[in-house]
Amino acid sequence: MLDLRAYRLVVTPSRTGFAAHTPDIDGVRVHADTVEECVCLMRTAIAVELELAQLHGEALAAPSGPGVEIGSRGRGPRGPPDFTAADLRPARLLARR
Repeated sequence: MLDLRAYRLVVTPSRTGFAAHTPDIDGVRVHADTVEECVCLMRTAIAVELELAQLHGEALAAPSGPGVEIGSRGRGPRGPPDFTAADLRPARLLARR
């Protein structure tokens, strides 16, 4: 079984909270009030997506590496995040599934 923490998450502020996605699996996105909720919901969404892929005999998406990136909301090219999960106690964030 794949470790769900191996999938990189990108969390960005939205008008009503935070949105998250993983660049490793197209279409898996969540929205929540807090960063912690986004990370928890993303882990669940990734687990469901991987289980569905396995049930349908599809190849499992390979993780690009662990981590949670916290980016800024804005238009234009994506630059580096304003701050990273290190600023938000990553051990606590990554420990949650």
